[in-house]
Amino acid sequence: MKKLLVSFALVGSLGIGGILTYSMVDGKEKVKEKSVQSVSASNDDSTKEVVSVKAPTERTVDTNGEVPWNYMSAEQIEASQESGEVVYLFSDAEALEQYSIDLSENPDTTPYDKDTLATSWANHMNAFLNGVKEDHPNKLDYFMKIEEAKNAMAAFDYDNVPGLIEDAKSLR
Repeated sequence: MKKLLVSFALVGSLGIGGILTYSMVDGKEKVKEKSVQSVSASNDDSTKEVVSVKAPTERTVDTNGEVPWNYMSAEQIEASQESGEVVYLFSDAEALEQYSIDLSENPDTTPYDKDTLATSWANHMNAFLNGVKEDHPNKLDYFMKIEEAKNAMAAFDYDNVPGLIEDAKSLR
């Protein structure tokens, strides 16, 4: 019964929070700085360009200090990202990983269908990847594992999700 109430409260707060946040989103633009450095190689005269990306540390949408999925649907997040908003931060990774494990291991998501929740969650995972992947080029192995976990979640392959998430954690 307790899990039922927690599940219902989580999904309800996701929906209500998403609607409220989406209506309060202001027109802040995503700020991203890129710098290019020239590095001389000691062995030859060639020059390599190193591109470093300064990852955003603040959202441009208001989530009241919480993770985005508590306030916005995956579709709202993707629309905000397409308009240049910073919705997800790399610091959301730990909570995303934990929720992925919790959902995959929870046998009862009543009153909601687990496969429906998994499909929605896979969309949130995809929005996370789209929002932070390009800002962290040195974490590509991590993002590949999260992508695998997202695909397993979308395919309702719940048994493989925790292991893939644990692998991703070790790469983070």
